[in-house]
Amino acid sequence: MRKCSVNVGIKWPNDLVLNGRKLGGILTETKVHKGQITQAVIGVGINWANPVPETGINLELWQGSQNSRPISCLEMLTSTVLLGIESGVECLSQEGISILLSGYLDLLTNMGDQVYVNQLAGTVVGVTPQGNLRLRMATDNTKKPLTPEISVEPGTISLGYRQSSV
Repeated sequence: MRKCSVNVGIKWPNDLVLNGRKLGGILTETKVHKGQITQAVIGVGINWANPVPETGINLELWQGSQNSRPISCLEMLTSTVLLGIESGVECLSQEGISILLSGYLDLLTNMGDQVYVNQLAGTVVGVTPQGNLRLRMATDNTKKPLTPEISVEPGTISLGYRQSSV
């Protein structure tokens, strides 16, 4: 979508974000056999013209606020999403996880955000190749980190959304 001048980011682990608001999400489901992925299903949901909560945004509303329509119809949106998925799969198979992860991190909107895990503050510093969120933990009164860095699995913490306007 960025090629269409729609600057979508990713809120860990799989929300699509536009102007700080949820535009949609990516859902993946895999089957693993003997440590190998044998099947994968990828789904992408994007708010087009549907009603959304205050923390959400739909593409029609956003395009109206921009006085442009880089994505003119659902067919173009579908094509754009499918080309993006194809590009990601090609990157993974040709370049490997480290290059794909680098691209993911470039789109990550949470980088530098402060979050809490078990009432301890941490700062988002990245994502592991397994998809876990990397956090640099705050120091205690002695200024020594309790644990310098931890990773948390998806579903362990919620990063939430801030209320904002279009």
